[in-house]
Amino acid sequence: MAEQKSKYLIWLETLHREYTERTNITLFGQQAMHIKLLADMYEVRCRFEKILERLQQGAIVLEDDDVDYEEWYNPEKWKITGNELVDEDITETLGIGNKNAMAQSYANALLTPFGENAKFDNDKFRNIVSSLYVLNLVVDNQRIDVAINEELATLQKTLLDISNAKTRELTDDECASFFVDMRDKYLNGFLVNGKLVAEHRKWKEKLLNEIDIDELKERRIELLLGLFDTGFLDDMTLHRRATDPLGFDNYEFEKWEGKMNEAKKCFAKLCRICPYQGEMIDFSNHATIGRYIIKAHIGPAIVNGFLEQMQLIAMVQRDMRRILNNEVDVCDAGDSPVDAFVNCVKHIMLKAEEENGTVKPLTARGNGGIYTYNVNGKAFVGVMDTLVEKYEDRIKAYLDGLTAQKAKTIKYVAPFIGAVLETHLFSPANMPKKDIEPAFESEYGRGTSAVSKMAKSNLSETGNTLVETLKSIANKS
Repeated sequence: MAEQKSKYLIWLETLHREYTERTNITLFGQQAMHIKLLADMYEVRCRFEKILERLQQGAIVLEDDDVDYEEWYNPEKWKITGNELVDEDITETLGIGNKNAMAQSYANALLTPFGENAKFDNDKFRNIVSSLYVLNLVVDNQRIDVAINEELATLQKTLLDISNAKTRELTDDECASFFVDMRDKYLNGFLVNGKLVAEHRKWKEKLLNEIDIDELKERRIELLLGLFDTGFLDDMTLHRRATDPLGFDNYEFEKWEGKMNEAKKCFAKLCRICPYQGEMIDFSNHATIGRYIIKAHIGPAIVNGFLEQMQLIAMVQRDMRRILNNEVDVCDAGDSPVDAFVNCVKHIMLKAEEENGTVKPLTARGNGGIYTYNVNGKAFVGVMDTLVEKYEDRIKAYLDGLTAQKAKTIKYVAPFIGAVLETHLFSPANMPKKDIEPAFESEYGRGTSAVSKMAKSNLSETGNTLVETLKSIANKS
C-alpha cells in the first residue's frame, strides 16, 4: 500500500498541476480556470505563511518529510507546460442568436443538463454563470495572470523561508517549551490524568502483599517495555554496547520473550535523553527530549504513547522514593489535594479556549452589544505551574486539609476561577462569567449553577491571598 502523502505535498502538487497544465476547451472554462487558480494560489500561500509564522515563534513538528522545499521554491519547477484551447463559435454550438444577451443565454443553456433536477434557485444560478462568463470585461486575463504570478512569487519566497526556518538551530528554551506544551496538552486532556492515576492504583490493589521495592522495580520494567513498544525510540541510533543496570535479564514478559537484548538497547537509547541516576530514570531534561522529538519528526500519537508510559513510570518511582526514604510523604500524581485542585482548574481553563474567536452578545444589566470571546488558558496554565512550584503552601492553606476528592469540587474551583476572571488577565474585561459555563459543564455536567458559585464573595480569605499571588506572578511574566 502506498504511503499516504502529507497535506502539504497535496497542496503543492495540486496547485502545480493547476498552474502548469492550463487546459480548457471553452471560453467559460478559461474564465473559471483563472478565478479558481487565483483563489487556490492565494489560499495556499496564506496557509504556508501561517506555518512560517509558527516556525518563527518557536519549535513545532511538521509532518512534511515528503516535501522537498528546495524543489518547490525553485522557479524552474513552475514552468507552464499546458496549452490553452479556446472555444468554438458558441452561437453555432448552442444555437444562440442574440449576441447582445450572450451571457444570459449561456447561463440559461447550462440549465439544460439538469433537466427535471433543476429545482433550485434558477435566477441565482443564472447570475453566477453570467457574471463569470463576462469576467474578462471586469478584469482582463493579463491582469489576472499578473496577480497569479505575484502570488506564486510570494509563495516561493515563503517556502524558502520555511526551509531556512526548519534548519535553524533551536534554543534549549524553545525545545523545552515545545515538550512541556505537548506534555501538558496530553495530561490536561479529558480525564487523562485521572485514568493514569486509576491505572496505577488498580495495579497496586492487585498485589497480594504490601507493596515493596522489588514489586515496583518489576512494574517499572513492564512499563518500560510498553514505552519501547510505542516506537518512540525507533529513530534513535546507538553506537555503544548496551549495559543492563535495571537487570532486564532477570525478568520474563510474554511479549518480549527472547528479546531482552533488544530491550537493553532500547533502554540505553532512552538514557541518552532521560538519564538513569540514583536508581531513578530522570524525565526532567525537557530540552533534550523536545529536541529529539523535533529532529526525529515524531508524531503526536507516538509522543502521547511515550507520555503515558512516562507518567506511569513517574508514579512508580514516587512510590520507590517513599520506600527508600529519599523523599518523604510523596503521593501519586493527581492523588494529592493540591494536584487534584490544580489539574481540575487547568482542565476547565483550557477547555474554555475552545470557543475563542466566537462573537457573543452582551446582555448584562440590559446593555446590548457584542464582544469577541477569548480566554488565554495556556498562559493561565503556565502561571499555575509557577504557583504550584513556588507557593504550594498557599494552595494548601486555601484547601485547608481537604481530601483530593473534595479539593476538585465546584465549591472550591468555581470561586477561584471566578476571582481569576475578575482580574481580566486571561479574558476580555467585558466578558460575562456565564460564557465560561460550558467549560465547567465539561467537568461537572449540567445544572451546576457554576455562575453563581463563581462569585468572589464565595472565596475565603486564604483564597483571596492565593488569587493575589497568582496576579503577582502573571504581572511579572
